[in-house]
Order: sequence, then structure tokens, then C-alpha cells
Amino acid sequence: MKKTKKRLGLTVGVRNFREAEYFLTRGADEVYCGIPAVPNHGVKAENFSSLEDIHRTIDIAHSLGKKAFLVANDIFPHKDFHKAARTAAALVERGIDGVIIRDMAILDYFRKKGLRTHFALSTLALCFNSGALGFFRDRGISRVVLPQQLTPEEAEPLFKNRHGVEIEVFCLPLFYEINLNPLCSMW
Repeated sequence: MKKTKKRLGLTVGVRNFREAEYFLTRGADEVYCGIPAVPNHGVKAENFSSLEDIHRTIDIAHSLGKKAFLVANDIFPHKDFHKAARTAAALVERGIDGVIIRDMAILDYFRKKGLRTHFALSTLALCFNSGALGFFRDRGISRVVLPQQLTPEEAEPLFKNRHGVEIEVFCLPLFYEINLNPLCSMW
């Protein structure tokens, strides 16, 4: 029996609908985006300027059989936590395919509200080993974006995880550190 390789998906961060449309129609499987109303560790210029453009992004992604994710990885502790969480929840109800998070507080918020979505753990959450992977899976995380500080040897056991959690990595040569990562090794 011939073994087939699983196709790796391409996920691209976008700042506006024009970029989302460009990448989704040229091979990206998913896009992720932020909005200032939902703190996300990004600079304002890296965020969509309106919910309407995120709605349009959701619509084009779904029309192409692809996905759109919201970055919400800096919500807690934030003075407007509940407002930001409600905005994220409204986007889930509108059809966004998942939420990229760092803080477990947003998971608790969604659980209490009975909202279900695909949760991806941000690279900022620093999942370094299989034990942590199981911890996050047990709390509803279905994908982990590996910390940039992991070497390939350190990451290998996470790719072979028995927890059924998807693993994602940034292509570092293309990652320009727009966001300040306090553990960045690229200085």
C-alpha cells in the first residue's frame, strides 16, 4: 500500500480584505487577521480597520472552501476584556472558523457562553513539550503554533504527538518580527 503524504496547509496573516482576497485566490488555505477592538499583540497598522472587511474575508474564504481566523492572543488582562471577548464571540457567530489565543481566559469565556469554535494556541503561549500539549488539548485547543525558540530537535516530539493536536510553525525567513516578541532570538 502506497503511503500518501498529508498536504501541509498554508496560513497567511493579512491586514485587510484586499490582502485576504489576494492570498486566498492564490493558494493560501487559511488567513488570519486582527482588529483593534480585540487585543492581539499586533500594531494597529497590522489590523483590519473594520468588522465589515472581516465579514467579507469570512465570506470569500468560505466561498473558496477555505478558512479565516481571528487573532485574539492578548485579551487578558485587558481593561476591556468583556467587550473584546464579545466582539470575538460575535465573529464566531458570524462564521469565523477559529480564534488564535494566548490566554486561557478567552477559552473560559467561550465555554461559559456555550460558544464552540476551533482554538489555535498562539506562539506567544509557549508550548514547549508534550505535557503542555496535553494540558492545552484538555482545555479545548485543537492547534498549537510552536514557539519560535524551539529547535527542530525539540519540536519533533510535538509533531509526533499522541494528543491529536495540529501543529503549526512560522516560516521564520519570512517572519519579519513586526510584533515585539520578548523571547525573540532574532536580535
